[in-house]
This record gives sequence, structure tokens and C-alpha cells, in this order.
Amino acid sequence: MPSVYDPIKIAGMVASNRFQARPMWSGTADPLGYVLPRTIEMARRIAAGGWALLTNGAAAVHPTAYVAPCHIALLDDSYIPGLWELTRAVHEEGAKCGQQLFYSGSLSNPAYQIHLPPEKRWVPAPSDAPPDWSYHGKACRGMTRWEVEEAINCFVQSALRCQQAEMDYVQIHATHGSLPMQFLSPRWNRRT
Repeated sequence: MPSVYDPIKIAGMVASNRFQARPMWSGTADPLGYVLPRTIEMARRIAAGGWALLTNGAAAVHPTAYVAPCHIALLDDSYIPGLWELTRAVHEEGAKCGQQLFYSGSLSNPAYQIHLPPEKRWVPAPSDAPPDWSYHGKACRGMTRWEVEEAINCFVQSALRCQQAEMDYVQIHATHGSLPMQFLSPRWNRRT
């Protein structure tokens, strides 16, 4: 029987052991979501601890996906160079590097949607919901069909940006009330 110290093959990727540094929001990116030297150094130090997999947490895939300040973002190709530097630092420590893709849905906080003008900030959800259902006490607006397609495309484009940054894998955040989880919930998703 293999131990946690043995390598494991996941799809085509071989991890040196079975330890993963779980994804957590670090708040180390700049306010627009660009990777900073402190983001890279934090990832490097974690990877140096012997983890085979390091998954960076909660990267915003859409301008409305911010819950708190200083998320890593993947909104366009200008984010790739910083992600590449982050990946390189993790690889230098012998770990595989991945990124969690995040769309907050009702967890979204319009106060941190700084990529959008104030009049275009909103709390997205599969269906309309009252303020007491959202994380920040703001009414949720059900997404249009076009906005749902846009959200799907944002996940795809973000994954492609991670690939261009030479990351080894991506993980879709689909728990804790995020938008993908809301689409699976009959309480949130009352679409026909």
C-alpha cells in the first residue's frame, strides 16, 4: 500500500508525494489582482516546505468575482507574466503549481469590484435573491443567459491563461456558496 510520501500520478502529472498545500486566499496581490513579489515569495516559502502540490487560492475570473481586496485575478492576458513568475518560483522548489479559479456569485462584494464603474457593480446569482441571502447584505440579481455564457467563458479563458503561465493544473472553486455551487442548488437556481 502506498504511503503519503510516495509519488502519485494524477492524469499525466506526477507529484513527488501526496501532500497538497490547500488553496487559501492570501490577500497578497495588488488591488487590481496582479501578482506581487510578496505573492511569489509566500508561494516559494510554502513550496519549500516539501509540498508536492501548491494550489494558489481564489483567483477572480470575472470583475464581479471579488469577495475581499487583493485577490489574484485572471481577467485578461496582462496577468500572465506575474503568474508565470509565481509558477517558476514554485517549480524551483520542486512542487507542482496550480491555481484555483473563483467566481463568487452571492459572495461578491461590490465594494471590491474596482475594475467596474460604481453603477455597473452588482451581486450575481443564478436567480434573483433578497439581500439577506447574500454574503454582504445586497440583493442578488439573477444572471441573464448571456451573463451565464460569459461566466463559463471566463473560466475557460482563465484556465488558458494558467496554461500559458505554465501552471500544472487548475481547480474550480465550487464550494462555500460560490457561483458554481449556487447553480447546483435548487434554493439558488430557480431558472427554467
